[in-house]
Amino acid sequence: LLGVFMVGALVATMINVHLSWTPVIGDLVIDVQNNVDMIMPRLLPAAIVGAVYWLLGKKNITSTKAIFIVLVVSVALSALGVIAK
Repeated sequence: LLGVFMVGALVATMINVHLSWTPVIGDLVIDVQNNVDMIMPRLLPAAIVGAVYWLLGKKNITSTKAIFIVLVVSVALSALGVIAK
């Protein structure tokens, strides 16, 4: 139980991912990151950790492949302007 608590604390403090995508509808600019934070703060890092955990457990992907997948997806989303630090 203490290990799960520590992993959750590390996820919340060590993983920093922010959505920089802000759609514009007419004169209204929607801040997606603010809306996601209102639902649950630090939801995006928790979702990323959950996805990696799912890949490692259910899809039998090695940790090296998971690291490369996270790296490629992060670079691609950053280049597209969806995520930022």
